Amino acid sequence: MQTGKYSEELEDYIAEAAQMDPPVLIDPSLAFEYRIPKAGLDYWLSKAAGGTVPSRTDLNPREIAKYLPYIALVDATEEDGGKLSLYSRLAGEEFERVYGSIRQKDLSTHLDPVTFDRWCTFIRIMQASGAPLRLKTKIAHERKVYLDGEFLLAPLRSDTPDTTTIMVMAEFRTDS
Repeated sequence: MQTGKYSEELEDYIAEAAQMDPPVLIDPSLAFEYRIPKAGLDYWLSKAAGGTVPSRTDLNPREIAKYLPYIALVDATEEDGGKLSLYSRLAGEEFERVYGSIRQKDLSTHLDPVTFDRWCTFIRIMQASGAPLRLKTKIAHERKVYLDGEFLLAPLRSDTPDTTTIMVMAEFRTDS
């Protein structure tokens, strides 16, 4: 029985994320506090003409050149047994500053297991919502909890049936 404003599955994921270490705020209402992920949402919405999820080819790097350091494009593919494989097609300089060299890499071998599992959970949450999401958390990777991160996760259409491409835009700030 759905009791809140979101599906029961999404509400369960939101509750699970709040219990993570460090906790994660999942915000389907998209009330961004940081400028860069908000700009990412505005750009995604401009490409989602008529309510259609844009494809990766709809993105034009020239249109968002100043934000490229803050963008990652991740392919999430359903594997046997319900596991996700994550492949980073693109990772801007800010992502690599925080997460290391992940551009054009299988993330299961380039992120620590805790961070990889968190990313998989975040992608599952976005898939359950069926729409872009805002996430806010301290960075768990290599215990960089002195960094606050606000993220946009936005789906992109893929030509491959079992793959979802995700546009991730993030802004990282040190504790204030």
